[in-house]
Amino acid sequence: MTRHVLEQVTDFGDFTQGKELKDFLKQCYTRNSSKCCLSNIRISPDGRHVHIIQRAPRTGLMTHDRYPRAHLLQCQEHLDLVLTRNVSIVDLLYFKQNEPEDGVLLLGIIFENGKAELWKFSERKSGWSLIQTVDLCLNPRAKVVSVCISQNFIVWCEERPPSESPSVSSVDRSNFTCCICKRTFDVDERGISLGGI
Repeated sequence: MTRHVLEQVTDFGDFTQGKELKDFLKQCYTRNSSKCCLSNIRISPDGRHVHIIQRAPRTGLMTHDRYPRAHLLQCQEHLDLVLTRNVSIVDLLYFKQNEPEDGVLLLGIIFENGKAELWKFSERKSGWSLIQTVDLCLNPRAKVVSVCISQNFIVWCEERPPSESPSVSSVDRSNFTCCICKRTFDVDERGISLGGI
């Protein structure tokens, strides 16, 4: 009979704000917690970044980055990811680079209002830097409901206000408010180039 043994990989001491991350996870697992917050946690493909999407009443993003412990102690000026807008986050997208660099990650933060911020993490530069802001939606009144990446496409569902065109009957106006959209993207050294919808 085979015995399986669990091995502790980290105590979160090698993550920035590791104590806060540990406290947050403990709070999620307490029996007294009124709602499960684990669905708001995203982990980067390389396992070195933990992002927690904060929902109402306080919207935002908690970022925890894994460094070698020696580097963490030396690096007092860690550049944290600071959002430039106060809009609800729909989800995060992790982009693959054409020519991957060691210790570099590209992260897209998709907001409910159709805006997207592209952030780059570089271990050599000790943290995050905003490299690009783009409009995902063409309609400024659209609301992004969900988003994902599939190959070189960004695919999302947007909720649009009912059409106010007089040629559309009142029955049709209320029925067609959601739309599935996709855009191609290409990652290069400057950021991300988006194709048409």
